[in-house]
Amino acid sequence: LAVPPAPSWDEVVALGPGPAGWGSPSFAECFVCGTRADGSGLEIHARPVPGRNLVVAAWEAHEVSAVVVWAAIDCPGAYAVGDPGRGEPVLGRMTARVDRLPREGERCVVIGWPLGADGRKLYAGTALVGEDGDALARARQVWIEPRG
Repeated sequence: LAVPPAPSWDEVVALGPGPAGWGSPSFAECFVCGTRADGSGLEIHARPVPGRNLVVAAWEAHEVSAVVVWAAIDCPGAYAVGDPGRGEPVLGRMTARVDRLPREGERCVVIGWPLGADGRKLYAGTALVGEDGDALARARQVWIEPRG
């Protein structure tokens, strides 16, 4: 999966905060994109990049493991393919590759971008980009738009 160029950490931070939680309140407790009262989540809140078909979030890596990296590149795909008129997609499949774990405290940029659609199937790419600008992990995802 080719990863598009990501904005720098500073460029992402300058965009301001992204929305907390995907869609309905039922996702407010999501480990990745929710806002948990106890602070146990990643709080990766992706937002669009003006003029690009890309969503981004800044994330300072902590409690780093392959499982946490997989989580970090999950929800940005929903933000990339999400459209308020279509409803809230749910993840059907994610195929990922982790090339390197970020260092503890490394300032990373998480990106997501749409890869197309086929009926209710929505396709997205996501990646975790390290301070050096290299993609540390990448994923191809299939999101499903639930029926009415």
